[in-house]
Amino acid sequence: MLFMLAGFAVIGALCLASFFSDSIISARRADALSELPSQTVTVRTGDSLWRIAEQHGREGYATADLVAWIEDANSLSAATIVPGQQLVVPMAS
Repeated sequence: MLFMLAGFAVIGALCLASFFSDSIISARRADALSELPSQTVTVRTGDSLWRIAEQHGREGYATADLVAWIEDANSLSAATIVPGQQLVVPMAS
């Protein structure tokens, strides 16, 4: 019984450490992304946020992070974009 309680305590501590570590990494990534120079682009037929993020990729940044940056910068609540829409995106490196 004592070993089970100790095991649960260790697992709980590891989960908390992982959570806080992920939070710190996310905050640092967000800070770095917020400093990127940006530009405005017009959405074309067939575009997606993923494709736009790939086209305006920055070395050292994952496409998923750039998609999140574009969503945040443009106050998008969904990944739906339409042709003709203007989006703020990071400048390609």
